[in-house]
This record gives sequence, structure tokens and C-alpha cells, in this order.
Amino acid sequence: MQDNTVKNLTSNPLLDPKGNDAGSLLFVLSIVAYLATITLMFSLSMNRISASWNTSLKNTATVQILVDNPRLIETQVDITLKNLKENYPNSEVTAVDKKKSLDMLKPWLGNSVLPDDLPIPALISIKFAKEDNKDLAYLTPDLKAEGVIIEIDDHTRWSEQVKRSATALKVASSALLILIFSIAILITNYATKSALLAQKKIINILLQVGAKNIFITKLFIKQAGVRGLVSGFYGVSLGCVTIILISTDRIKEIFIIAPPSFHWPDLIYLLTFIIGFSLNCSISAGLTSTNILSKKYRRK
Repeated sequence: MQDNTVKNLTSNPLLDPKGNDAGSLLFVLSIVAYLATITLMFSLSMNRISASWNTSLKNTATVQILVDNPRLIETQVDITLKNLKENYPNSEVTAVDKKKSLDMLKPWLGNSVLPDDLPIPALISIKFAKEDNKDLAYLTPDLKAEGVIIEIDDHTRWSEQVKRSATALKVASSALLILIFSIAILITNYATKSALLAQKKIINILLQVGAKNIFITKLFIKQAGVRGLVSGFYGVSLGCVTIILISTDRIKEIFIIAPPSFHWPDLIYLLTFIIGFSLNCSISAGLTSTNILSKKYRRK
């Protein structure tokens, strides 16, 4: 008899999907999901940029020729190129032209027009082949004997700095994601408490006719799960649109560093995020409703 009574009471939705400021709550959770999406995309983009930089720096080096007399630059570049090609016959050895050297200085000097007689260091880039020995230590004395003074940068220090920066960004992004998910938990807890208070009379009736706490808790879990799924979808969709917009060439010019960008493989992470966001809301609502029902609504 009690089971039939409970079934009759719940033939219509017990928790009004439009009640308890559902629209405002959905909006707030969507904003939370949107911020989490931007953070996640930023972290994924930084990982890609870091991997790309380290790949491009791996097995490379830059040789800088220190020349006091600009008239000797071409001669000393030729001597250095000949020496490098003899020692690394399978590697790609290329002299960096003046225009490219000036472009490399722009981040420090800006886009201002530089004088033609500005002494620009002569640079030679090396991309080592696997079969060549990467040891550059013996080059300096050999070239010094021919009157050429060089400085060698094997990019290891820059590569380590990139790795450390990428690790710091990962930690910061993870901490921010944890904070955002915590905010979602607090919002869900508040919504669940408000719903329990608003549905107090109906819950009391259900308990009187024999409904168990787990039955009522499932109603809140389902409602929170659907709400988390919908708001997660809205937040991720808006986040993807934002990322695509800021990835355009015109917007990229505004950023000092490369802005986040969207890649199709990221869909796996975003779908996982939507599911995780929904589960986060469901678990939070379940724990909150179980705790409140066991303390306030069930007479011992």
C-alpha cells in the first residue's frame, strides 16, 4: 500500500525543474563551466606550445661570431661555415641573414627602424643529424686559431626554462580548475539545501508514507546531474567559441604570448569535462541531501 502511495505522489515531477530559481542557477553554473573550459583550453594550449618549442630546440644550436670589424664579418662567417660543415657533414648548417637577425631583436627593440650601420652579431644555426657528434666544445679553440671568436648556445638553458614555465602553468591551471570545481560544489550544495527547504512539506509526506532517504536523495542526484550536464554543455560551447575567436590572426596580434587555440583532439578532454562536471554536481547534491535528510527529516 505504501509503495503505491509513493508511486502516486511521484507520478508528476517532485522537484519542479523551473522552480527554486532554476534559470539563475543554470546560468551561474554555466559561467563556472565556461571559466573552467577557458582554463582547461589554456592549459592544453600551453602544453602544445611547450612541446613544440622543446622539439624545435632539441638537437639544435646557435653559433654567434664576435666580430670587432664589420668588414671582416663575411670572411669570418665563411670560415666558420666551412669548419662546421666539415665537422658536421650530415647536419643542416645555415647562416642567419641580417634581416632575420633583426627580426630576432624586435621583441627587445620593438618595430622601430634600425640604422643600417647597427652592428648585428653574425649567427649560424645548426640542426644536428642523428649520425653527427653533437659535441661543440672543441670548435672554439679550432676557430680561435684561425682568428674567429665564437660563442655557442646549445639551447639547453632555454629548453629548461621552457619546461619549468610549462610545469608552473600546469600547476596553476590545475589549482584553478580545482577552485572552479569547488565553487560548483558550493553552488550545488546551496541549491540542494534550498530545494529541500522549498519541498519540505512534500518530503515530509513521502517520509510518512514510507519513502526512504535514498529514494528522495536519488531525485536530487538526478536533478543536479541533469543541471550539471546542461550547464557544462553551455559553458563548454561558449568557451570553444571564445577560443576560436581569439585564435584569429587579428586577435593574436594583441597578445604578448600565443593565445589558447582549439584543436579537434581537445574534444575528448571537453567531453570528459562535461561528464565530470555533471558527476561533480550529482555527487555534491547526493551527499548534501543525504546529510540533511538523516539529520532533520527522519525521526528516530
